[in-house]
Amino acid sequence: MIRVSALALMAGALPWWLPATATAQQASTDGEPPAVALPAIDVDREFAAGGMSAPSADGHLSSQAIADRRTATPDTAALLSGLPGVSLYGAGGISSLPVLRGLSDDRVLTLVNNVPVAASCPNHMNPALSYIAPGDVGAIDVLAGVTPVSRGGDNIGGTIAVTTPEPQFAGEGQGMTVHGDVSTAFRSVNNGTTVGGHLSAATDRYVVGYAGSWSRGDDYARGGDGKDVNSTLFETQSHTLSLAARVGEDGVLEVRGGVQYTPYEGFANQRMDMTDNRGTSVDAHYKAGFAWGSLDATAYWQHVRHAMNFLEDKGGSDGGGMPMNTRSNATGYTVKADIPLSAADTLRLGSEFHHYALDDWWPPVGGMMAMMMGPNTFHTINGGTRDRLGTFVEWERTWGGGWSSLAGLRNDTVWTNTGTVSGYNISYAANAAAFNARDRARTDANVDATAELRYAIDDQATVDLGYARKSRSPNLYERYAWSTGNMASSMITWNGDGNYYVGNPDLKPEVANTVSASFSWHAAPLADGATAPPAWEIRLTPHYSYIEDYISQRLLAPVVSNGVPFAKVMFANRDARTYGVDLSGQATVWRDADHGAIGISGVLGWVRGQTVSDEDGLYHMMPLNGRIALDHTLGGWHGAVEVQMVDAKTQVDRLLREPTTPGYTLVNLRGSYTWGDVRLDFAIENLMDKAYALPLGGIDYGDWRAAKYATPLGSVPGPGRSFNAGLTVKF
Repeated sequence: MIRVSALALMAGALPWWLPATATAQQASTDGEPPAVALPAIDVDREFAAGGMSAPSADGHLSSQAIADRRTATPDTAALLSGLPGVSLYGAGGISSLPVLRGLSDDRVLTLVNNVPVAASCPNHMNPALSYIAPGDVGAIDVLAGVTPVSRGGDNIGGTIAVTTPEPQFAGEGQGMTVHGDVSTAFRSVNNGTTVGGHLSAATDRYVVGYAGSWSRGDDYARGGDGKDVNSTLFETQSHTLSLAARVGEDGVLEVRGGVQYTPYEGFANQRMDMTDNRGTSVDAHYKAGFAWGSLDATAYWQHVRHAMNFLEDKGGSDGGGMPMNTRSNATGYTVKADIPLSAADTLRLGSEFHHYALDDWWPPVGGMMAMMMGPNTFHTINGGTRDRLGTFVEWERTWGGGWSSLAGLRNDTVWTNTGTVSGYNISYAANAAAFNARDRARTDANVDATAELRYAIDDQATVDLGYARKSRSPNLYERYAWSTGNMASSMITWNGDGNYYVGNPDLKPEVANTVSASFSWHAAPLADGATAPPAWEIRLTPHYSYIEDYISQRLLAPVVSNGVPFAKVMFANRDARTYGVDLSGQATVWRDADHGAIGISGVLGWVRGQTVSDEDGLYHMMPLNGRIALDHTLGGWHGAVEVQMVDAKTQVDRLLREPTTPGYTLVNLRGSYTWGDVRLDFAIENLMDKAYALPLGGIDYGDWRAAKYATPLGSVPGPGRSFNAGLTVKF
């Protein structure tokens, strides 16, 4: 079962640590730990609202909803679209970046199979979720804002944890069993095609598995006139082998090795495109129960080779173009122990270490550009390192009378450094010499704390209150991107804004103080232990964060490029704040044995972010937005009509010249039918072929470049109408 934890998605409830109900406990005995220990709701049983990503008011994401989105997109981050408190940005076909309550990118910790993954690119073209295909996802947990310290440090926005399915062993004495599936999907908006499959062979002691996926797409057609949006094409593939073994009575050890290859991916809001990305990883995961409690440990190694240049949409790379290369290595471990102290008390302890090494260099080129980009190699990050050692302690208690609590303390020490650098030629000498002459080693001692309290008023209403102090140290580009030259600084950006960025070795860590409350109501539970969902449920979550030393920017100089003004900025600490509210709910409006179940579900989100000193907007704040869906389920049939509404974006980052966008409404249709082991999916996205601009998409640099800068520079257009179809066969 694929799941998203309740608080995580609702941003503010107390998610996984409260006493589990019988349903959640049963899931753990089946080899799959519950995603959330709030009162369990089996949404997949009867109320599978696949028209939305957030069918239930507590934020649970049903497996039906994820299956629907697998057909619509090869971008794993897009599985989260529409969840309360979650939005997406980025224009790469497989590289969207999630935003939790207005905080994004490195401010959000992303784990893939318990492994923290960082983008190894000055434009963050290869974020963590680009390394796992949607069809390989087994479970998702999203925790925003006030999150337990045991769910990771070095972030202020929250945690997204994606895992592959648990290994399924054969029954005792059953002999070897073989399972698998093959699937394919087509999307008309970009002639996109996806092919994937899984195969496993299992005994009662061992499981050997393979997962593979390949996907490609052309530039997608925008809404309204069907013209292609330049620099949105892509191709990618991934392959994973796994071996799992039972260890002792209750232990399981799983070892995975994977490769991911993206030969090209266009980025409509960046000056460059991805022309090669190769990721190789190995990880080992061990979990076991003992008389004293349980242990969960992971060790990992990752290697990434990444290259940028110009694809044909941006003029191609004839004569060498402008090659930029990145290489990174990451190694580390995580160890967590749960120790029940009594029937009411549980102690959690843990330790983590993450070593990250990065080299970023730009080879010289020949021809007409040799005078600017030669004769030497440009070293952006030379031998950069970022090491983090974290430890935590956490205490969970059930007090009785409807009260429960969680308190935790965490320390993350972060060491960063980099070697000496050099530019293409003598024009960079003074800039490089000043950087090389200074002490570049930095040590940050970050302290996090979380306190959460829940009160169950009765069997229909609960109140959750939480406070968290969370910290994040700068990434290597924020601290060590040294060149103030226009050409070099224009390559350091992950906002998709076309501006010019310079690093700052003296940056302090960000510290966010967050408070949130969550109020939830639902229909009375059914008697006799029935597992059908309540007839209705609703959740309201206001939240507020004050961020000390938020890594913002200060203006160095205005820059005019091809007649359009941009800003050259240096990363700088400034206090900021974010605040907002999430509302979601569902109701079963009809249930009949002959005609099936009809349900309605909705989500509404509003968030604001601004610097304290001048109340300038923060980049990538989603305007007021909502979704409402009507679903019908009958036997193997499931269908949905979804309406998505987004208000005009007028609150923007003035310093970075963030574009405003008009409001819009989209209509989507989805349906699926399952016959035994065969499932057919179909959908129409953007039914009315509405023309609209992506509120978080940044600037439409690809189309501006393709027009030779002769047209106005606008926002990235959203995709037009798309007819999608998918087929999955299990065996």
